[in-house]
Amino acid sequence: MWEGRLRWFGYVMRRGADAPVRRCERLAMDGFRRSRGVTRGKGQDLFLRSFYESLQIIQERKLQLPSIHAVVVGSDMSSHSKFEMELRNFVTSKKIQNYVHFVNKTLTVAPYLAAVDILVQNSQARGECFGRITIEAMAFQLPVLGTAAGGTREIVTNGTTGLLHPVGKEGIMPLAKNIVKLATQVERRLTMGKKGYEKVKETFLERHMEKRIADVLEDVLQHAKRHQMT
Repeated sequence: MWEGRLRWFGYVMRRGADAPVRRCERLAMDGFRRSRGVTRGKGQDLFLRSFYESLQIIQERKLQLPSIHAVVVGSDMSSHSKFEMELRNFVTSKKIQNYVHFVNKTLTVAPYLAAVDILVQNSQARGECFGRITIEAMAFQLPVLGTAAGGTREIVTNGTTGLLHPVGKEGIMPLAKNIVKLATQVERRLTMGKKGYEKVKETFLERHMEKRIADVLEDVLQHAKRHQMT
């Protein structure tokens, strides 16, 4: 089942439950549409602060864990944007450059989804309208740590397929604690991933979406007919 699922994306990779824990923060991808690079609205700056705080918690509690890493997918140094430089300067100032990896923006995210243990969806303000990358991650049996806003609240079942945190600065420490929580609770992380995969099969396959669209169109047609008769 695992290898078959990865073949949907043309990539096969197997990871054991005892493999080193790593993190993947989805940045400015909006599913598989063309990325505009990192943006403040996607919350990469807040995510990196959360990641730093998670490392501090692990150190303070003297937790025995494999080294954890943040993979930031969606970088674009060629743009030389002020915000991108802010992100990199923060990483350097906190001396965590060995744990944060910036990957150029790409539509080929399957290798990263196959290699990581958790996906963070940290969009701010109203959140994602419909986070396709969130569903892609769930199809890879990844738990999702997402902001409690927009479509993420509908896709992620809090406490079952992932964990939600507030938007804005109020979400920095809750997200940090959630990262540590799933880094230390391997069985819970794996169970969340499996339940997320089941939810995708039950709710978000193409036939499910087609039926919902058909139902909406049917309601519109029925309403139009009733309106014509009155």
